[in-house]
Amino acid sequence: MRILTWAGSLPHSTSDPELLTHSRSPGSLQRSGWRCQITRTAWVGFLGGMIWLNLHHPLVQAEVSVLKQGELRHLPLLQTRARPPVQTVEMLYLGMLEERFLDYALQSNWQTLSVVRDQPSWVRWQLLPGGEAVYSPKAIDLFPVYARGFVVQAYFGQQRLIGFQLVRNPEEPGFEVEDLVQLIEAWFPDNRLLLRYQLLPDDPSQQVITAYLGTIPPAFISDVGRTAIPFCQAFFSPNSLAPLVPPTFDLPPQCPSFPGEMEEVEAALSIKGSVP
Repeated sequence: MRILTWAGSLPHSTSDPELLTHSRSPGSLQRSGWRCQITRTAWVGFLGGMIWLNLHHPLVQAEVSVLKQGELRHLPLLQTRARPPVQTVEMLYLGMLEERFLDYALQSNWQTLSVVRDQPSWVRWQLLPGGEAVYSPKAIDLFPVYARGFVVQAYFGQQRLIGFQLVRNPEEPGFEVEDLVQLIEAWFPDNRLLLRYQLLPDDPSQQVITAYLGTIPPAFISDVGRTAIPFCQAFFSPNSLAPLVPPTFDLPPQCPSFPGEMEEVEAALSIKGSVP
């Protein structure tokens, strides 16, 4: 019995008439050769594509770049210093729903000290912050400020945040004016608001006694101004690089005037002599 072998394939017997017929046909041999050539071309193209992907994939390029001298040059991170680290929770704002405010307090590990409801309209939550780090979007060095040294009293009307007060906690280290400014900028980045706060006249460290913003409901108005110390004022705006002192306010001697920042804001906003 005669055996035919072709192109390295397994031996086939000529007893198969159909196979014998195809093996003797020149056109069949030519078509088979074309198929083999196409298959080899496809494999070469596939391997070349995989090599190109490994060399040019953006994940590879973003991780490390090889220099000619053989040393490795790490590329900078995608997040630049133009913005602070991403906040993981929603920040505060006047008009915030009571439920969403409590979600922030829960996620930030705040402790509830008391809840007072005066009729259905007015509610005061007294809370002890958990010391979370928050970032002011206007801070140059992007260092965090920590929510500690005070007790928060949040006032709600019709289930909306309308007022916010910080009262110094004698059981913790106090907080200074610089900390207060960064806290307000971090907590209320999108609100235009007027902050009132008290400082001791003879305290060179400028420790804050109390500070409040927004509206205090009539049922809780006695929470504010328990001492005869005059209030300092600072106006915050999303468009301002720093807080401003209202021009009509007679500044007490212990209150900071933010002189350097005032010039910077006026130059940046081109509003010389006006308040945003």
